[in-house]
Amino acid sequence: MIDIKEAKELVIKAGHELSETGLIARTWGNVGARTGPHSFVITASGKSYETLTEDEVVEVDMNDLSYSGAIAPSSEMKVHREIYLARPDVDFIIHTHQEYATAAGVMGKGHIWFDKDHGSIGPGVLCADYALPGTKSLCKKIGVAVRNASGNAVLMKRHGAVCYGRTYEEAFAVARDLEEGCGAYIKAASPMLREDLDDFGEGDGSMFLTNVQKMEGTRAVMCCDKVVMDYLSMKMDLPAYIDDYAQLIGPSAPFVRNDKEEIMKAAAKYPAVLVDGEGVLCTGKNGDEIAVSMLVRKNCISYFAASSMGKAKKLGVKDAVIMRYVYVSKYSKLEGDLQK
Repeated sequence: MIDIKEAKELVIKAGHELSETGLIARTWGNVGARTGPHSFVITASGKSYETLTEDEVVEVDMNDLSYSGAIAPSSEMKVHREIYLARPDVDFIIHTHQEYATAAGVMGKGHIWFDKDHGSIGPGVLCADYALPGTKSLCKKIGVAVRNASGNAVLMKRHGAVCYGRTYEEAFAVARDLEEGCGAYIKAASPMLREDLDDFGEGDGSMFLTNVQKMEGTRAVMCCDKVVMDYLSMKMDLPAYIDDYAQLIGPSAPFVRNDKEEIMKAAAKYPAVLVDGEGVLCTGKNGDEIAVSMLVRKNCISYFAASSMGKAKKLGVKDAVIMRYVYVSKYSKLEGDLQK
């Protein structure tokens, strides 16, 4: 257990360092630490890791999930409690939406075995079945996986991963080793992904972004990353395979001809538009255009990773609609940017 002041300082430090490494971006994911036998702290909903303050790291009562103050803790506090109950030795938890681990969690495997031990992860990692974020069902499924896991990480199908340890340093090492292991796994399963992703190094999240400009009060970038262009060559819409893509973009992004009128009409309705031969036009306010491009890339990687196992199965339409509705009605307002 960690003193509450130190715990808050470590959570803020973790947010900064995880952002710098690309394991966490924007307000996605959450970080927390155990502060007593019946309490823990966790990052607040919709707060940027780069500007996180101690007031935005909220202490929660483990018994009834109550908290004091006007700032609400992350809706995934129930998941953190479940992990602390399942693993009394764990004092620090990091929930990420890291790119390769997320893609590995779309491949339909209940257990992913690596070709070698990856540090603190060991030879493999369990994947918890999918459930909507913040639900009792998700808590139950993660709890089962954590209790059965041999290492200190569990993949969350179509969502991300939870990484944990006795200290911040241990949890951070788990997140790093997990991304390394999952990156090697999806590249081995898909030679095309190995070629596309190795062009950009080991999971640095780099993208080709061109034509940054303002479009009727929003900003726009054209994502023409190699893995995105490989998907674009199939000339079809890009449905959601992961739930944060559904959250920010919706159940699907349309494919359109390279015609200005058709592009502008689609861009007025969708945050991401696949433009034949050009790339994916990503629009938004206050940096959302970059977030959209990141999710387009991650969704394309997830599609190809899943396809290496057979036909890729997209996220259910109902779940995708719910994810989008929750974002528009709640989280985007917390971020101060309602993406319509």
